[in-house]
Amino acid sequence: MLMLTARTMFSGVLGQGALNNATLESFVIHVRNLIYFLYAAKPKQDHVIADDYFDSSDEWTNVRLQKSQDLQKAENRSNKEVTHLSYDRIKITKKMKQWTYVDIANEIAKAFNVFLDKVDKAKLGKEWFLEKLIDYEKEIRYQDPPPNGEREYSVLIGSIPVLISAPHGAVHSRMKDEKLTLKEEDEYTSSLAILLGELTGSHVIYARRKSDTDPNSAGDSKYKDEIKAICSEQKIKFVIDLHGMNKDRETALQLGTNNGTSCPEQLPILETVLNRHQFSRNAEDHLQRYTAEGTFQGSGNGTINYFVSQSLKIPSIQIEIIAQNRIPIRRNDATLYLKRKEEFRGNPIGIRKTIDALHDFVDEVNERFI
Repeated sequence: MLMLTARTMFSGVLGQGALNNATLESFVIHVRNLIYFLYAAKPKQDHVIADDYFDSSDEWTNVRLQKSQDLQKAENRSNKEVTHLSYDRIKITKKMKQWTYVDIANEIAKAFNVFLDKVDKAKLGKEWFLEKLIDYEKEIRYQDPPPNGEREYSVLIGSIPVLISAPHGAVHSRMKDEKLTLKEEDEYTSSLAILLGELTGSHVIYARRKSDTDPNSAGDSKYKDEIKAICSEQKIKFVIDLHGMNKDRETALQLGTNNGTSCPEQLPILETVLNRHQFSRNAEDHLQRYTAEGTFQGSGNGTINYFVSQSLKIPSIQIEIIAQNRIPIRRNDATLYLKRKEEFRGNPIGIRKTIDALHDFVDEVNERFI
């Protein structure tokens, strides 16, 4: 919720008024709560803090990031300007009321990622990641075009030069047999991209509304224009393009590398990481099997993988994920539910392994090549 409110306030789409003020207050309250959770010095007995998840308080305080001056300032402002009625509010000018939404959110996310990296995951509960995906997916309106003046995609600014893309998170249009047809969404690819961005610090671009074109195959899509701008402005060094496969595929993951040319140095790292997380090319269980020679090679002239690797000269990979390993629970506005009343629940273990593997892959690419 912190990242979503930060992005919403940064975009300015709410204008002025009650809804804008309520979103601002939500952002500030989340800022205050998370800073307190990470850095509480004298918590009350019933308050939940990061220390609670470690065997001793020293175990956490010795590894956590030092609270920066910017976070200390944000915490002080949240206390005086939102949480408590204070006389100091009278002294605050209009200019002083401005917040650096994305910068603050990214800094908190960076500190929180240290917590996620160090904590015993069993203490978080077995399915925290499912709740995250379901919560983030609420923003995605599969069937609805964007309101006037809004884009069908959103961008989250990160802190490392890696970009994660999810172009098919909502319904999109595609040419087939010289006819424009609607193609169903790749459910939960957008929320997976958001979660991976939060965990790794990557930049993220994802579909959030129905598109009248195909952001992946159309040669002149606004989505690709945005990718080009992000890569230039943020000096992106690697791009991961996430897609979804249906539940009947014979592999859990297909790695699209334009026949080995789009990321020759990074692919061996990904395969090593996948093996470490019990995925292999020859696994008997298809939900643990992957291939780099499948149908989805990301080799078409219009694909994002081809565009990034060939036109922008940035290493990239297209990763196709089977439904069981990305969909916690199908929503009733999903295309396959609307058409066939097809209910669906994925495999929590497979979803967790997929998230962990992609998380580790991004971390290792960032460490070795950037």
